[in-house]
Amino acid sequence: MESQLDTWTLGQALTARAGSDPEKTFVDFTNGPGLTYGAALDLAQRVAGGLHALGVAHGDQVIVMLPNGREAIAAWLGLGHLGAVEVCLNTGYRGQPLAHALTACEARVMILAADYLPAVLKVDPAAAGVERLIVVGGDTSADAATIPWQSLTETPPLPTPPRPVTGRDAASILFTSGTTGPA
Repeated sequence: MESQLDTWTLGQALTARAGSDPEKTFVDFTNGPGLTYGAALDLAQRVAGGLHALGVAHGDQVIVMLPNGREAIAAWLGLGHLGAVEVCLNTGYRGQPLAHALTACEARVMILAADYLPAVLKVDPAAAGVERLIVVGGDTSADAATIPWQSLTETPPLPTPPRPVTGRDAASILFTSGTTGPA
């Protein structure tokens, strides 16, 4: 017997709500315009389409190092829509804790704010297997591996993921605090 865990996902919930209430507010931001359900779905599908075009597939881990805000929500929704696994990193990680986290999660793609780019480049993300850095804000011309966030949001939407996402698929990995050793 199929349970709701098999059929109900974040992407399906957002799609359903955007279909019934597209102009209703999904989230408000204190420092900028909010998102309606319809706009959130469009943004999620665009992020999913951009990630898919970069080769991110169902089950792939993608590192996210963003402050709270519109882009963090868009990354979460886009990854969920695609069926990729969001690996949230503490935005305060620097040096060895950051290098350890990059290596431990085995992701090829990372989404990060431009403010964190110097710390990430300092620990050599390529040595940890990270091939692409999708940077929110700032200049991305410093490194061939960097891609501007805007290129994802301008990608044609991916309305249906190539592989169905189920409620039993991994959605997120969170690191522990690492107070007695590496997270």
